[in-house]
Order: sequence, then structure tokens, then C-alpha cells
Amino acid sequence: MISPLVANIAAGPIMYGVMSVNEYATHRWYQHAELSKAKWYQKLGLPTIKGGGHVEHHAETYDDMSLRDDAKWKKNQSEQKFRF
Repeated sequence: MISPLVANIAAGPIMYGVMSVNEYATHRWYQHAELSKAKWYQKLGLPTIKGGGHVEHHAETYDDMSLRDDAKWKKNQSEQKFRF
């Protein structure tokens, strides 16, 4: 049996690991719509996952998460999707 002290100390890193794996899987396979490209997924006839515009989000932001605002970007078809 694990002592309560050890269990409480281990809980933080374990939860961090579990949440990191979940974030990776969600980001890669859902938000980037890679799950829909898998042959096994297509064979099951499941609906296509579009990712909710997340890929476009990568195109419109820099690594520091600031928005692109240059003239070339404003002419881009992806950018036009975000204009109201």
C-alpha cells in the first residue's frame, strides 16, 4: 500500500502527465483534423472532423500569439474567413 504522503506528492506530476497526453491528442488528432485522414477512421464511415478553424488559427498568429496584420496576409483566403 502506498502511503498517503507519497500518493499526494505523486498526484501532481501524474495529473500533469495525463493532461499533457490529452492535450497532445486533442490538438493533433481533433484540432488539426488528422483523425479524419486515418484510413481506419474512413473505413468506419465516421463523420469528417474539421477542427473548428484551428489550422487557420496557426496561419493567422505568430509564435508569440500576436495576430498577423500585414497587407499580404489580408489578401489571403484564410484571412478572409475571419472578416465579418
